[in-house]
Amino acid sequence: RLQAGILALSSMGQVTDFKVGGNPFCEYFKEYQVFCVKAIKTLEKLDGMPVSSEMRQELSKVNLYTMERYDTIIQDRKAKLDSADVPEQATDFESPDILKMIGALDLAIADASRAVERLKTVVVTFEKVVSNPDLFLRFVFQSARSADGDGNGDLKPCILSFREACRMLFERHDACREGVIAVLSFGTMVSEGRLGHYCAELLMDIAQPEGSEAYHMVTHALTTNVI
Repeated sequence: RLQAGILALSSMGQVTDFKVGGNPFCEYFKEYQVFCVKAIKTLEKLDGMPVSSEMRQELSKVNLYTMERYDTIIQDRKAKLDSADVPEQATDFESPDILKMIGALDLAIADASRAVERLKTVVVTFEKVVSNPDLFLRFVFQSARSADGDGNGDLKPCILSFREACRMLFERHDACREGVIAVLSFGTMVSEGRLGHYCAELLMDIAQPEGSEAYHMVTHALTTNVI
């Protein structure tokens, strides 16, 4: 159904603003953003986030399965996440993975009253990068790697979704800015899936212009958390 909807919108030639985030399936199918941007050439905003030419160029390099193949993948992801039976407020290191963290960020974006609370679980997870990076990689990317059933799932779509969720949360909720910067600064230490590259790229972006409040927040976070 999503594929049919995207194709219908792409044929109209006038769709510039499209909102999908917040639907239940988004928790298990973060690649929908890539499908939308690739299919709808006129799109200027997706889920409130600007779609730039640079983003299109970056996403053009992402290889995806067919939408039919994702039907099976989504069901598998949902079953694995549901079977974990993790309480919403859990902050144990083994509990959150990349899909759960994206879900927490999406919920924070949608609900300002609990945004800081939801972001905290992501911050706590990323703090573990410093103390035990091997465990971090084992658990955080587990669901993304197992998405295609052979343990070699493509991490890039999930990582790009994670980065854009951080960007949107930073832009929408001032109370979350410090937390988002902390997550990104810890993320710069992770080379897996080029997560560190994308986190550093976003930090450089939100730190502009030099001398701004955001610039000083980023500088402080990098000095405190990374160096």
